[in-house]
Amino acid sequence: MSCFNINVFHRYITPLVITILLFSLIPVAMAKSIDNQVFSDVPDTNANSLFINYLANRGMINGFTDGTFKPSSGLTRAEAVALLVRVAGLKPQSSATSFIDVPADHWAAGSIKTAVSSGLVRGYPDGTFRPNEVLNRAEGIALILRVSKQSVSGIGLPALEDLMPGHWAAQSVAIGLASEMIVLSGDKKHFLPDAPLTRGDMSRALAVLLTRDEILYKTELPCTLNVTGGEVSLIRALNNKPEQVKETASINFEDKINTSQGSSAELIFPDGTGILIKENTELTLKDARGRSYIAAGGKAGTAVDWLEVYLKQGQIFGALATPQQASAGADKNNNVGVIKPTRVASLNNSTISGLFANTKPAQVGQNAQWWQTAQNKKVKVKVDMPWGVASIRGTFWENNVTSNGSSRTSLLTGEAEVTSGGRTVSLLQGQQTSTQSSQAPPAPPTPMNNQAMRAWGQVSNWAQQRAKDIESKQEPALSPLQQPASGQIMQSLINQALGQVSQGIPPLPKELQTGTSTGGGGSGGGGGGGNTGSVVISPITDISLSAGGSRIISVTSTPSGTTKSAASSNENVATVAVSGDSLTITGHEPGTTTITVTASKAGYTSGTRQFTVTVIPLNASIAPISANFDKNEAYQADLVVTMTLNGNTLSAIKNGVNTLAAGTDYTIAGNIVTIKKECLAAQNVGNLELTFDFNAGVDPTMTVTVVNTAPQGLITSANLWEFKNDNGEGVPLTRNSTGGIFELHFTLGTDLVADGVDRNITVSFSHLSLGSWDNDLYRWDGNQCTSIDDVGFSKTPGTDDATKDAVLVVTIPAGTTLMAGDYELDVSLDKTADVTQGAFDIQIDGEPAIEYPFYLSSVYYGRVYTPDGVESALAGNCSTPQDGIVSFGLLNSVTASGADKTITISMSYIQLDPDINKWTFADSDGNIPQGLTITDIQTGDTDGDSNAVITLTLLDGYSLDTGVEYMVFGDNVIAATADVERGSVYVQVEGEPLYPDRFLLESRTLPGSLTISPNSGAAGSTATITVTYTTGDAVDFIYFDNPNEIKAVGSDKISIAGGPEKEIQNEESQATVDEYGTVEIEPSTPLGTNDTIVITLLNKTLPSVGDYDFNIDAYAGEKASTWESVTFSVYGPPEPPEEFTVDPPTTTDNFKDDGKNNVTITWTDSATNTVDHYEIVAKEGSEPAETDVVPGQNNIAPGTQTATFEWAAGANLYVAVVAVDQNGMKTLCRASPSNVEVLLEIG
Repeated sequence: MSCFNINVFHRYITPLVITILLFSLIPVAMAKSIDNQVFSDVPDTNANSLFINYLANRGMINGFTDGTFKPSSGLTRAEAVALLVRVAGLKPQSSATSFIDVPADHWAAGSIKTAVSSGLVRGYPDGTFRPNEVLNRAEGIALILRVSKQSVSGIGLPALEDLMPGHWAAQSVAIGLASEMIVLSGDKKHFLPDAPLTRGDMSRALAVLLTRDEILYKTELPCTLNVTGGEVSLIRALNNKPEQVKETASINFEDKINTSQGSSAELIFPDGTGILIKENTELTLKDARGRSYIAAGGKAGTAVDWLEVYLKQGQIFGALATPQQASAGADKNNNVGVIKPTRVASLNNSTISGLFANTKPAQVGQNAQWWQTAQNKKVKVKVDMPWGVASIRGTFWENNVTSNGSSRTSLLTGEAEVTSGGRTVSLLQGQQTSTQSSQAPPAPPTPMNNQAMRAWGQVSNWAQQRAKDIESKQEPALSPLQQPASGQIMQSLINQALGQVSQGIPPLPKELQTGTSTGGGGSGGGGGGGNTGSVVISPITDISLSAGGSRIISVTSTPSGTTKSAASSNENVATVAVSGDSLTITGHEPGTTTITVTASKAGYTSGTRQFTVTVIPLNASIAPISANFDKNEAYQADLVVTMTLNGNTLSAIKNGVNTLAAGTDYTIAGNIVTIKKECLAAQNVGNLELTFDFNAGVDPTMTVTVVNTAPQGLITSANLWEFKNDNGEGVPLTRNSTGGIFELHFTLGTDLVADGVDRNITVSFSHLSLGSWDNDLYRWDGNQCTSIDDVGFSKTPGTDDATKDAVLVVTIPAGTTLMAGDYELDVSLDKTADVTQGAFDIQIDGEPAIEYPFYLSSVYYGRVYTPDGVESALAGNCSTPQDGIVSFGLLNSVTASGADKTITISMSYIQLDPDINKWTFADSDGNIPQGLTITDIQTGDTDGDSNAVITLTLLDGYSLDTGVEYMVFGDNVIAATADVERGSVYVQVEGEPLYPDRFLLESRTLPGSLTISPNSGAAGSTATITVTYTTGDAVDFIYFDNPNEIKAVGSDKISIAGGPEKEIQNEESQATVDEYGTVEIEPSTPLGTNDTIVITLLNKTLPSVGDYDFNIDAYAGEKASTWESVTFSVYGPPEPPEEFTVDPPTTTDNFKDDGKNNVTITWTDSATNTVDHYEIVAKEGSEPAETDVVPGQNNIAPGTQTATFEWAAGANLYVAVVAVDQNGMKTLCRASPSNVEVLLEIG
């Protein structure tokens, strides 16, 4: 079982295709042994034997019946064109060609017709094509290169005596020579452009193309688990069930390998690459992709092109096969490095806000020419660990993760980078680094310690075997001059390194042993006599940045504590500033410059290191990016497009493969492009995709929706949508979906009268089937929708694969008329096809059918929100940068097959930070989508004139899945928002329609106040209540909500902005009231600041005790709103406390000769929360009333449970306590007995 699904483009380069189209017009015979195929006339000394044998071993070519191949024979133009058409994925046409020498029954007529109409080939001026003429070398290399979708720049033609730079095929020849797809004559001075392209030449060119083009060389990468000790547990991702492996097993993505105490295993790959898994280790295979290559003798080989594993804990040793002729320079095409997470594994359980901290964008490597990428020494293995990531360039490495998450990475040979805590360090052979905590950066590189060297010594036999296997499967060079000097280079290197570690000597590179730094700089001046060595600067990866952008990188060196300086070879391109160990590179204009870094320290010889900075121009942009054009002559108008050039120049405007004619189809005046209406009127109804081709950067596209509202019989226009959103925009159907309802909107230009007989509207649909639910027809009159009930429906379900159209017939019965106007037909859906475009036609009785396109999308939604969650809206009317998330979801997976695919997210009323480095992305599961890059940010504006646009690129061969949310986000990336309630977000996958959605902005809060008078009353009483709202800003609509127990009615009064008081139900009141008492107020002119709305509720009988809320909702369009509330309290007689007891009063002598003595009363109240205060009442000779308050005892605080006062001595005094609530209601409570004889004075 394989770990990688082969690219769909390979379907066009199958053995059958090549066999039939390349050499099928002559008798063929299968070779005796496909594994060791050598044709009798192709000895090893033949310059093309390697490539002929490779294609034969892949089953792509065969020889003649006599066992020969005839490598020197030629190839006809017809054979070559048939090959080109099939490989390009074009369908041969059935109609005859216009060439006089290609009759309709010619075997290649359809292919020739297709190739010519597509602009791939041309005939001769005399009207012939000459299909049987042998293809020459110039024509052949140009045709073969059209199979490749790669772009090339900067390739010059060598000085040749028979082909000048002005030759029509000069660029193709230059590429063919540079990539070694084709070679020069023996004297290296002639190309021989008019000589026949031989079968051997064709084999060489195809073999090189198929193994050097990064789109074409992708293949499956088999992964085999070999158990080397004990039993190993394998948990399959397919069913999440463990199985015990004793010998071997195939491994797939997300399969988890667990070794226990005393057990071990090894992952083996076809090119000799291997990963040794030690005991007590958990390792998960995340991704694996292969590269086809030509192995020794022309055998078909598969090499590791990309491998990703997650090491949760334990120890692994890795051996990565690297071509021996590979460039030792920096990674020039690190596709997997467009996002370098600092904690990939830990993101699985991260919240949205956590993603901001844990995921950072990394720089993209500078691209090499396409034929060099397979040979570049690049990152091919990524080891995710809980606290860091190791990126391996080659060749032998070790990772060790402890149970607490700390990790160590060491290199026996090769280069690697380790990233954690937002920092990256580079390792050379013999070095190690470690990460000790979750957010800590990796430790500076140091020579291997004894523990690491002992670990390597224990696996020396495994390392030697891996080196031997890798070397035996090495990729031969295309040219003998590139061949390695020795057949055992890797074995020698590994044996030498193992010999050093066995002696306790780290196998450091020569420069770290002697102090000589590498990377383009020699040693600088010393620090005087007595040097103890040289400063060594770790390798620095080449970078690219936009003009006007900047990048900060860290530089590490040995020993520590060095002083660094840096200089740019071309400061017009970029400048560099140094601060400690950080370099800030600022781009100025497009071009390339070399940065030289020098590090020095007293007592050491200075070291230098160089790297390349490429400054690319800013992308040009256009506005608008979508527009409508009506072919109705009454509404035709030129389309005006504004370009923001950013230093670029418009080269052309293209509609697919066709180029618009400058000066005729469009004109340019400064930064304004005017696309002529005559050009647009000639287009078909539907979506027109225009690409603005600039000289540099990403080319923006514009979608023009072409409609035709000109009357065409009874039906004047029609559209098909899943539904229309609240913005009136049509939402497209989803491809490959089932169930539901979709809407067909059409317009009748005149009345449809069923005069005496039934009339039928017949709608036929392709690429969908109809469901069994009922259908409905509605008529729209402005915003008013009316159901048309007296029509009938019949249907033929059809099939979604377009083999049988679905048909829906709407029958208008005799005597019925459908008035002219807009209609909506709701149609039951069974299933849609897995396509992006279908069609439907409408026919009324005998009128000609009118066909319209409809479009299907993979997108399910688009969103814009804050890190607090999808329900958390961005602040509106805000010029302060905010954290933000822009996201989309898919109902169908999206795959970039054969070419990269763009995804654009366009937003209105929002302004973005254009710095791509501030943005990153992840999915809702916390994973980093592989192969997805952010390629452009267009700022947009907040006034709705220009949308903000994020452009994502899905690299060829990668997919986005359903069921997850893809999020693009960053800190303070939302630069500003408009003063509106909501904006629009449009998501478009390349080749699919726009999917419209909406997002909310928190509206601005209107100032204002709400008062009520009176604010309380007794239950059961009658009260007139006045509620007054005072504005603090302009207001144009108000809702007044009141409790149902005290609700407003039509006879209540309202006064607006100081105007006369009117009954609410009065037509002149500018207000209405519904059955629930809600008052809707829409002033004839908007209210201004400090205007009032006064609502008087007349003679309301107050309900039971409680608090009742009155609310105001006020609005200023969609830009701002407020909500205010006031409370009316209804009170009643206070209920006696559950427990209220009064102790009998007591009296004491106060020792004053004033004729009075003290009286004390105490009580207990278990419900003091109902009491506002207490009062003491007293009366001589009889029980007191509530009014007999003792002076000074009328406001005793709640909680107080005793009171003392003076009274005339000798009196028979009755005393009681009164509890008073907040409304003044009183409860009197007496003791038993409640009287006391006041003591006589003791003189």
